[in-house]
Amino acid sequence: PVWNRNNDASFKNLRAYGAFLISGSVKNGVISAEIVSEKGRSLTVEKPADGYFITTGDGRKIALTEKFTTVNTQKGEKLIISAE
Repeated sequence: PVWNRNNDASFKNLRAYGAFLISGSVKNGVISAEIVSEKGRSLTVEKPADGYFITTGDGRKIALTEKFTTVNTQKGEKLIISAE
């Protein structure tokens, strides 16, 4: 979803293309999200702003430096998108 970053908001367990469940929030202008891969497919994320990264289920941190970043996921893996 797209919303005004000046207004706090959140959502839980929206189903996304590719068998992903996504929960997210914006608080004080900072975006965070949790993504659960139901099938272990590739996930493409659009960078929300500079300074964000993905933390994978095995603890790897991947900086979101490009407009779009694609990562391979495992079935049941939880990924976190957050600011540094």
